[in-house]
Amino acid sequence: ERVSELNQLKVNFISNISHELRTPLTILRGQVEQLIHEVPVGSSQQIRIRSMGDEVERLIDITEKLLMLSRADANSLGQHLTRVNLSQLLEQLIHDAYTFQSSLKISSEIAPDVFWQCDQTLVRQLIQNLYVNAVNYNQPNGWIHICLRQTKETFELTIENPTLDMPADLVEHAFDRFYRGDASHTRQVDGLGLGLSICLEIAKLHQATLSLDITDQQTVVARVAAPLQHKAV
Repeated sequence: ERVSELNQLKVNFISNISHELRTPLTILRGQVEQLIHEVPVGSSQQIRIRSMGDEVERLIDITEKLLMLSRADANSLGQHLTRVNLSQLLEQLIHDAYTFQSSLKISSEIAPDVFWQCDQTLVRQLIQNLYVNAVNYNQPNGWIHICLRQTKETFELTIENPTLDMPADLVEHAFDRFYRGDASHTRQVDGLGLGLSICLEIAKLHQATLSLDITDQQTVVARVAAPLQHKAV
């Protein structure tokens, strides 16, 4: 019982801090955006202000992630279930990826019209986080392969990429909060290791399994498998 009380205190603390940070960070974001337009375009001042803006956005992102994880810990991560065309969601991601990731080759095998009863907002974040992880831990001029398969009652989504400096403890600790792997200490990797933790919580909420595996070809495969229909518990 004492352990349960301490865990609840931790959840409440993180949630309260996240809520308190939201307002001042939003104000800072607005002030930075205003300053950017008040200084000469391309000036050193504008470059510095844009850099400050990037850091503010990073803090906002961390705050939102901590708030989501605290809600998951408190079993209050709400979901709005609808019938989502997962195939279209992935095709849109791939289309956007072609636009913004010219250095990476992106290939796919997407089964058509795979409908999943899920929360579209949360699942979009799940897929986006897995994709960003594949980008961050890729290799120069590397690739990403996205595959969606369907059986009668289930589907499996895999996102695979090659990587350099494979962390030795990747499989064991990939979904631990604040885990970034050994490679993050030797090269620039954005984030604080919260993205995959959020993926795991979203997967649990949708009765899905989520895993990260290393193949014999030294590639990393993120795998999501779930029933197409949400089963009442």
